[in-house]
Amino acid sequence: MRRLEISLALSFFTAFPLFVEAKTHELLIRPKNESTAQLHHLEVGKVYRKVCNSESECETFAQKLDKKSFDFEKPVKFRGDTIEINDSSGANGSNPPPAIEGVPLSGNEWSLFPVASDAGHVSGADIDVKRAWTIVKGSPHVYVFVMDSGIDDRDPDLAGLKVAGIDTVRSGQPPTDENGHGTQVTSIFAARGKNMIGIAPADIKIVDGRFLNASNEGDTDKAIQVLDFFYNTMSQVREQDKDALFIGNNSWGGDDFSQIVEDKMKRLSTFGYLSITSAGNNNQRNNDSQPYFPCNSKVVANTCVGASDLKDGLASFSDYGPASVHLLAPGVQIYGIVPGELQGGNYVSHYQRKDGTSQAVPHVTGVAALIWSINPKLSALDVHQILMKSVDPVPGAEAWVVSGGRLNAYRAVLTASGQNPSLADRSAAGGDGGCSLRSTSDPSTHTPVGLSWWLLFATAACLLLALRFRMKRNQKHI
Repeated sequence: MRRLEISLALSFFTAFPLFVEAKTHELLIRPKNESTAQLHHLEVGKVYRKVCNSESECETFAQKLDKKSFDFEKPVKFRGDTIEINDSSGANGSNPPPAIEGVPLSGNEWSLFPVASDAGHVSGADIDVKRAWTIVKGSPHVYVFVMDSGIDDRDPDLAGLKVAGIDTVRSGQPPTDENGHGTQVTSIFAARGKNMIGIAPADIKIVDGRFLNASNEGDTDKAIQVLDFFYNTMSQVREQDKDALFIGNNSWGGDDFSQIVEDKMKRLSTFGYLSITSAGNNNQRNNDSQPYFPCNSKVVANTCVGASDLKDGLASFSDYGPASVHLLAPGVQIYGIVPGELQGGNYVSHYQRKDGTSQAVPHVTGVAALIWSINPKLSALDVHQILMKSVDPVPGAEAWVVSGGRLNAYRAVLTASGQNPSLADRSAAGGDGGCSLRSTSDPSTHTPVGLSWWLLFATAACLLLALRFRMKRNQKHI
């Protein structure tokens, strides 16, 4: 009788491809083995939804399920990890500067390379990507799977990059971005350099998986649909391009754990998938004691990113975790492209500055793309380790992140290409930031201050600190 009762109940399940909006009272159920699936006329691995009239009905139904035969859980909510800033401009606005063909918005992209502006950032807080570009800018074999609110690829800096996509918010429609979050984070790593330049501006390809709605919110069922689409797309791409390499940009998360979502992400690892995830914006909460997912998910090479600020410290909103968050990357006052508009038949680009670990994630995604572009023989775990071993040391950061530092693109590319990573060290004698000392009256200049006893003392102290950090980092098992 019990088997019949469950079978009848299972007949009211809805498989996820129907794209039904998540309800308040429901249960997600997945048969674990072939015999269970056949017994109940289901498919192994497919996730089904049981919609209930009340919470107690769902609980009663769950009690009847055999835990050895079924996985089941309540739906989980997710959100994009961005803090909105009321600051946007068109391509011809005063902030960012006028868009000129071939010239990046370098006055605002402080996080990528040194810029002469009054942004208030300290020298050396950028990721030093300009020197990395002297070695590599991208590869057509690198595919970035963006799981977000969609991507508006009408912008000339994003046009032609998208090779596949799915919209789980609007059934059967091509993905669009009704929030701006997905477009903005994508531009940080992918913009081609017409009006804005991304970290990997050449040749990479993008797969668009929309599961966040216009309010920048999503749930388990939409996440699963996207992850299944990603799996199928990776399979198809690998058949056509045996050298294809897959990176996931995941600028989203939630406080509740979903075993089904984690399993779906683990399945992508069979293709060598490198997942980049955000630490969350819960005002410096420790993820070691209060997990945030998928940052804390047990996925091979999962790389969780916290946000650094303009002073090269932990951003006030960013979560951290000396055992669970791997490195910092810039996440404050980060400009990017957001959906623009047609005016008189012409597309007008729009840009917006945002804060968040969402903005930190694409910095790491872009550098991972550069690493794989210069050395495609590396595994996802190799790339993960290079990202951490190549950071710029940040005082006190060992209490925040595993690596004890902030992303450095140039050192990462040097390491991946077998060159001397010390070439990326930034000294008082030159370089693009780091330990260099600059006039306090003009913090944007990169001309060294005249040598004096205090300069020599500070330089020696800085170099000793960097040497001590490097020795400690090399002793770690990452």
